[in-house]
Amino acid sequence: MHKNLFKILIVDDDPIICESLKEIFSEIGNYYADVAFDPFQGLEKLQAESFDIVLSDILMPKMDGIEFLKNIKARDPALPVVMITGFPTVDIAIKAMKEGASDFITKPFRYNQIKIIAEKLIRERKLLLENVQLHDQLKQKKTIETLNKNLNSKIQEISILYTISESFSAPHIDEDIYSVYARITEMAAEITGSSFALLMVIDREHNQLIPSASFGLNGYRVSRTIDLRNVRGLDVLQKQEPFLIHNGMNAMHEVLGISEQEFNCNSLATLPLLIKGEMFGLLIVGNTHTMQSFNQNDMMLLQNLSRKASLNIENRLLYDSIIENMRDTLHSLVTAIEARDKYTLKHSIRVTDYSIGIAKVIGCTDDEIEILNSAGQLHDIGKIGISDDILLKRGNLTANEYNIIKQHPVIGENILQPLGFLPMERDIIRNHHERWDGGGYPDGLQGERIPLLSRIIAVADSYDAMTTDRPYRSALTPDAALRELVNNKLQFDNRVVDAFIESLEEYSQGSNKN
Repeated sequence: MHKNLFKILIVDDDPIICESLKEIFSEIGNYYADVAFDPFQGLEKLQAESFDIVLSDILMPKMDGIEFLKNIKARDPALPVVMITGFPTVDIAIKAMKEGASDFITKPFRYNQIKIIAEKLIRERKLLLENVQLHDQLKQKKTIETLNKNLNSKIQEISILYTISESFSAPHIDEDIYSVYARITEMAAEITGSSFALLMVIDREHNQLIPSASFGLNGYRVSRTIDLRNVRGLDVLQKQEPFLIHNGMNAMHEVLGISEQEFNCNSLATLPLLIKGEMFGLLIVGNTHTMQSFNQNDMMLLQNLSRKASLNIENRLLYDSIIENMRDTLHSLVTAIEARDKYTLKHSIRVTDYSIGIAKVIGCTDDEIEILNSAGQLHDIGKIGISDDILLKRGNLTANEYNIIKQHPVIGENILQPLGFLPMERDIIRNHHERWDGGGYPDGLQGERIPLLSRIIAVADSYDAMTTDRPYRSALTPDAALRELVNNKLQFDNRVVDAFIESLEEYSQGSNKN
């Protein structure tokens, strides 16, 4: 029944994964997929019948995917094995490829990804079998072994390229740019088996190279900046093309800025990092205390890595630029909202300044202060969804109108939700009208359940409101407003109020000194 179909063996302890892959191969056509729910059952099936490809999960009980791979290769070194993983890492990729894995599939599965990998491996499998048959007939065992070795090497090369592509195609929004640089250097050293890797960014304003991430250079002193005018003979900087130095110790010390004489290097590869055709950085990979030199295959892998990494960095910088522009737009909207009412003009700026003063007294981290600086200016962004008839009403609000006003924290959070703001930033927007006694809105949070940064904004917001003229009342004096904060123990966190008073005193003392 399956005589003319290519046979796939799927080994995974998750029945849902097995069935999903069976359905995908059924939709692709030309494939018959059988399943095994553990490696031991898989080995029995391989013993009983032949298969064209094996797909195996890495994380399985009793016997993991790497051990299962070793068993398969011991029986049939030419059988392609594709590893399945939900958490692809460089270490796993390198380890699997050393044991002979042909490729990787990451969860969740993509139809086209599986189709392309299967078709590629079937072609290579057919080519291998045809050559095996030919060489069997000619009894040239040595030639077959060479062919197998070359084929396995090519498969491993493709697997590394795929790993590079997967590593830099997946978004890492929470990862800062220096973490990206560190990931690039680690992968550069891993895929070539090199001793070290260094990424340097070009500072064109000061004509310098600035080391930004390294791998394998612990214990060596790398200069903080390297003057480009002192780097001689490094063609990569002029031609923006990969450059290989053999036994270039002087150039190596010069480029890396390492002064230790015991630092030896036999082979040094330098690759440009380009954005829109302009070089912004330099990736340097080298070997110490070894006679190993980079070959053509190493350079090909490093060039692929540098291209993928450059594209990833370009996308990240574009994303950061979009986010910055979006934040600027939101700040402009807040300014426009406040400008409609002279009584609230620059309210958010003052609230943010007060909040940062409180945060410094309390001992908030630099990250928390930065979040206050960003979200504090946007805490009333939700008022854009409130009509002017209510927002600018001169008289007292009706109960229904007040309920509408109380929706602005939720509206604000909904505005920020799809725009990539941090949860702590969204908490400030949503919860800055909560009360210590639980009588606030929109969630009725009480005491410590109210996020600290929201409690800080609440105090700063109330103080600025009390000390500003409104259509329905005149502003309180600063002293009167502070007494209101101190006496209103049901609404505010006393610790935050005390920190606010201290911050005002410190500001006043600083102003007097000036």
